[in-house]
Parts: sequence; C-alpha cells; structure tokens
Amino acid sequence: MTDKEIDEFIHNNTTENLKEFFNGLIEKLNTTNKRNDKLSLLMGILIIVYFIIDKNIVSSINLGPISINDISLTKLFIPLIFAFVLLVYATLNAHRAMLLQNIKSIGTTLYKLQESPLEDPYYPNSFLRLIMPFSLWEELSSKYIGNGKFGCLTLFMILPIFPLILFPFIFEFYAIKALLQNNWENGIIEKTIIILTIWIILTSIIYYIKLLSSSIKENKN
Repeated sequence: MTDKEIDEFIHNNTTENLKEFFNGLIEKLNTTNKRNDKLSLLMGILIIVYFIIDKNIVSSINLGPISINDISLTKLFIPLIFAFVLLVYATLNAHRAMLLQNIKSIGTTLYKLQESPLEDPYYPNSFLRLIMPFSLWEELSSKYIGNGKFGCLTLFMILPIFPLILFPFIFEFYAIKALLQNNWENGIIEKTIIILTIWIILTSIIYYIKLLSSSIKENKN
C-alpha cells in the first residue's frame, strides 16, 4: 500500500475498524518476525553444513532413518536451497516493511500521536514500538538513526552489522564459483542446478534493488 492508499483507508473507516485492523497488523508482524528468525537460523545452518562438507570434516550425514553417504550431492544442492531461502527472506521482509508502514500510519492516527522531526520517518515511534513485537533492527534504528540519517559515531557503532547483511550474498557467490569450477563439466543435471541457483540469486538481488528504488521514490514524493 502506498501512503495515499493508507490515508484513504484511514479516512474511509471507523475507529473500531481501524483498531481491529491495527491489532491484526500487530499479530501478523509478530508471526512475520518469528518466520524471519527461523529463516535466518536456517541460512546460518546451511552455511555451517556447507563449510563442514567443504573442509571434509564429515564423510556422511545421518538424519534419523535417512543416511547420505555421497555428501558431494549435499554440497551441490545447498547453494540452490540457500538461494531459494534468501528469496523467501527478501519477499518476507518486503511484506514486513509494508506492515511497519501501515502500523506507523494507522497507529499514529488511531492514538493521535505527534510525529517528532528527530525520529526516523520510516519506523514507528517509541510509543508504537512498546506495543509491537521486539525487533533488533527497529531498536537499533531508533537508538542510532535519526530522521533517516546517521553520523560517524553511529556508523562506527553499527559497522559490524553490515557484514552480516552482505554475508549471505558473499557466501552464495563463493558457493556458485565453487560449483562452476568443480561441477559444471559433470553433466546436464549439475548444469541445470547451477543455472537455477544463479537465476534465483539474481532474482533476489533484482528484487532488493527494486524495493530500494521504490522506497527512495516514495520518500521523495
């Protein structure tokens, strides 16, 4: 929803309807945050398993009744699975951003809150964050980012976060490079998996770029 659509929705609905919708948004944000955490954990596990296999630390994998003796197949499929999880993660966070935008607009109107020029225009203010599910990024944004800007001290404080944001793409680049070097000549199945992996990760990158471009355009308007 654009800012205009949100404003029209607020104007055309009663306070009771807005309260019901607002509570639904809070509940959905909580569910989305939990799914977000699970996907982050899954990506971390996939990276760890990949490097365990890459360093030949294990020769087989046992998952209950399932036993995988040829771990080279696991290493072949992990980048594909990781790329898909990263795409789901991107779409989930785009939806989460929309939830935050709606919570901020509707909550500000519903509770007649004053917007401070010192607060970030994107994230909900301190009062709304009290009734929202906990989020590390929202807390960092509220403490270190003001009005969408940050200084040298803030940049220094949050600098360790940026490698974490970029690391999934760095890992995928490393994994795809290894696939091309070690598996491209093996057969049609390997080529298909590699091409599909590259296609999905490029889709994720393009998706993030379009989201950023759209966000910049909305802020200018």
